[in-house]
Amino acid sequence: VNAYKVLTPEEAVNYIRQYTDIFSIEDKLVAKQVSGNNPSADGYVNVIIGIQSTKDNRSVILKQMMPYVTSSIRDNVYKLIPLERIKAEVDSIKFWDTICPNSVPKIYVWDDRNKIIVMEDLSRLKIMSSELLKRKKFPELPKQLGEFLGKTAFYTSDLFLTHKEKMNLKNRF
Repeated sequence: VNAYKVLTPEEAVNYIRQYTDIFSIEDKLVAKQVSGNNPSADGYVNVIIGIQSTKDNRSVILKQMMPYVTSSIRDNVYKLIPLERIKAEVDSIKFWDTICPNSVPKIYVWDDRNKIIVMEDLSRLKIMSSELLKRKKFPELPKQLGEFLGKTAFYTSDLFLTHKEKMNLKNRF
């Protein structure tokens, strides 16, 4: 297993500048670590950094899988294997985007070597369960969920896929 360096917010800005053309050279970028330093399951498994342009407030998320996990109980450090597990997340998002476009975050960069995903920032959205608990109504939700679940079920089924395609998909995930 090749070790890689987990990026700091400042290094994340440099990474975005070097490996993407999402922001112009004139954009001043500010980075804030959202996760990766708190005692939650996600906080100890992934580093998540929000990077925003001060010029127009456009932003992206840089998510990097950590090669270890820290136990919140005894501060023990455990090596995570396999490091390829984050690729399943990338493959899933890309797969769902082909089946039901605009229902998952856009992925701008997937860096397998450094286990980094640069993706659309969805922080402008609210968490559905919280909004439902507030009794907020979403008239389009049944249609949207039905379409997503229906397309996912159909396009991964024997009705659509050949046996070989189904086995490839099964092995991939």
